[in-house]
Amino acid sequence: MKVEFVAAVQDSEVLAVLVHDGRSLSRAAAAADQASGGAVARALTTSRFNGKTNSTLVIAAPSGVKPGVLVLTGAGAEDAFDDLALESAAGAAYHAVKTTGAKSLTIDVGHLGAEQAARVAFAVRLAAYRFDKYRTTQKPDAIPSIEAVQVVTEDLRGAEAAFEALSAVADGVIFARDLVSEPANILYPAEFARRVKAMESLGLEVEILGEAEMEKLGMRT
Repeated sequence: MKVEFVAAVQDSEVLAVLVHDGRSLSRAAAAADQASGGAVARALTTSRFNGKTNSTLVIAAPSGVKPGVLVLTGAGAEDAFDDLALESAAGAAYHAVKTTGAKSLTIDVGHLGAEQAARVAFAVRLAAYRFDKYRTTQKPDAIPSIEAVQVVTEDLRGAEAAFEALSAVADGVIFARDLVSEPANILYPAEFARRVKAMESLGLEVEILGEAEMEKLGMRT
């Protein structure tokens, strides 16, 4: 899946915008409401969605309005809004449409800073994680369809620079998740050590302890 930063909403099948607790619209949500002829406001009045963290509301935009699908993703209370709340909102937006058949998703956080835009991209990478290595069959409608995610920001260079470090963190998280997901007959101690040792190619220092070294250190669990 491709994740990139853009300066404005471009061609995309789905647009996700933040809504805070109490149905308080972010700048992007207000713009989407205006562009859709009040579709956002109408949807809010006829649903129980109120902007709480990890909640979403998917609505169809009026005919002729693009993107054709809007995702309102809860960002929680404005006075408690932080990186974690933002990452949760971004991940929830991805999960809301990942198997709908849509191939592209834009998350508009242009009103936020470059670091926060990078956090959105980071959250989407983690949300998209799947361990399908040994899966032999899948129902077609359960296979993720999103192929590209665009994050709107006013500071492209700043977001890309901030994401460089976060992307490395995501790589590490994904590596750890892969290790945890492997069955024991595949990831036995020697194989675990081999995979970790391979991380030296990235500049890491890796020390493998044998039985004697562990005994000396008192590792008798």
